[in-house]
Amino acid sequence: MYGKGDLMRVCEDENNTALFSSKGEYGWDGWLGTFFSNEPKHGLTFLLGVQQTGIGKAGTLTRKNTR
Repeated sequence: MYGKGDLMRVCEDENNTALFSSKGEYGWDGWLGTFFSNEPKHGLTFLLGVQQTGIGKAGTLTRKNTR
Protein backbone atom coordinates (compact mmCIF):
# COMPACT_ATOMS: atom_id res chain seq x y z
CA MET A 1 0.00 0.00 0.00
CA TYR A 2 1.25 3.45 -0.85
CA GLY A 3 0.80 6.67 1.04
CA LYS A 4 1.49 10.14 -0.27
CA GLY A 5 4.04 12.61 1.06
CA ASP A 6 5.46 15.77 -0.54
CA LEU A 7 3.66 14.92 -3.83
CA MET A 8 5.42 11.53 -4.01
CA ARG A 9 4.23 8.00 -3.33
CA VAL A 10 5.72 6.20 -0.32
CA CYS A 11 5.49 2.43 0.20
CA GLU A 12 3.95 1.69 3.59
CA ASP A 13 3.22 -2.04 3.12
CA GLU A 14 5.09 -4.03 0.47
CA ASN A 15 2.63 -6.93 0.75
CA ASN A 16 -0.10 -4.84 -0.90
CA THR A 17 1.81 -3.40 -3.88
CA ALA A 18 1.23 -4.21 -7.54
CA LEU A 19 4.95 -3.94 -8.40
CA PHE A 20 8.12 -4.94 -6.58
CA SER A 21 8.72 -2.62 -3.65
CA SER A 22 9.86 -2.59 -0.05
CA LYS A 23 8.75 -0.48 2.88
CA GLY A 24 10.24 3.00 2.52
CA GLU A 25 10.51 2.95 -1.29
CA TYR A 26 9.40 6.29 -2.66
CA GLY A 27 9.04 7.87 -6.04
CA TRP A 28 6.99 9.71 -8.61
CA ASP A 29 4.66 8.43 -11.32
CA GLY A 30 4.52 11.30 -13.79
CA TRP A 31 1.34 11.84 -15.73
CA LEU A 32 3.09 11.99 -19.12
CA GLY A 33 5.20 8.84 -18.82
CA THR A 34 8.02 9.82 -16.44
CA PHE A 35 8.82 7.49 -13.56
CA PHE A 36 11.19 7.80 -10.60
CA SER A 37 11.78 5.28 -7.83
CA ASN A 38 14.26 5.27 -4.96
CA GLU A 39 14.69 2.06 -2.98
CA PRO A 40 16.88 2.96 0.05
CA LYS A 41 16.75 -0.57 1.52
CA HIS A 42 18.50 -2.00 -1.56
CA GLY A 43 20.51 1.08 -2.64
CA LEU A 44 18.67 1.39 -5.98
CA THR A 45 17.44 4.41 -7.89
CA PHE A 46 15.48 4.11 -11.14
CA LEU A 47 14.62 6.93 -13.57
CA LEU A 48 12.53 6.48 -16.70
CA GLY A 49 11.58 9.10 -19.24
CA VAL A 50 9.42 8.31 -22.25
CA GLN A 51 9.10 10.58 -25.26
CA GLN A 52 5.70 10.16 -26.83
CA THR A 53 3.21 11.81 -29.11
CA GLY A 54 -0.34 12.64 -28.05
CA ILE A 55 0.25 14.42 -24.74
CA GLY A 56 -1.74 12.88 -21.88
CA LYS A 57 -1.85 9.35 -23.26
CA ALA A 58 0.55 7.70 -20.81
CA GLY A 59 -1.55 4.53 -20.87
CA THR A 60 -0.01 1.58 -19.04
CA LEU A 61 3.03 3.55 -17.83
CA THR A 62 0.89 5.37 -15.27
CA ARG A 63 0.41 3.36 -12.08
CA LYS A 64 -3.22 3.13 -11.02
CA ASN A 65 -4.18 3.93 -7.43
CA THR A 66 -5.62 0.75 -5.90
CA ARG A 67 -7.28 2.41 -2.90
